[in-house]
Amino acid sequence: MEKLFSWELCEFRKNPSLEVVKQLFAKFDQLFSIKIGYEQLGGRINKTKENKEHLLKVLILPEIPLHNNAEFAARATVRKRDVSLQTIIDEGTKANDNLMKIFQTPKELGMSTYQYIFDGVSNKLEMLSLAQLIREKSSLSGKSELSTQSEEDIIYLK
Repeated sequence: MEKLFSWELCEFRKNPSLEVVKQLFAKFDQLFSIKIGYEQLGGRINKTKENKEHLLKVLILPEIPLHNNAEFAARATVRKRDVSLQTIIDEGTKANDNLMKIFQTPKELGMSTYQYIFDGVSNKLEMLSLAQLIREKSSLSGKSELSTQSEEDIIYLK
């Protein structure tokens, strides 16, 4: 049985090699060159193929993650909104969004949200700011792992 393409990408990250890069690029081209009679699905296949460079960036930079955490971050926000039964005014929605960003960003950076907030509230300020941590991580990988964070969000988190 043939392995799933995503599994092959995971294996490549553990043991990168130029030969595997060539094989995975060829396999991607083969997978997304298929022609089918269903117009909408064919359009999605073509869009995916157009994003080849972005989707296969892991072959150039094996240290970047194979996901963007966007779904996980959105899921937490949607769950909070459902439990809270929405907000009444736009300012409340913005406040909730900012609070969720403050809770989710440390998690995405691999640190404890509780410790981060405690550091700020207790005025110890021993930890780097989230903006500094994001810049550090993105400079190491060449791309931010926190692709859900906009530049405006990073400025807010300073």
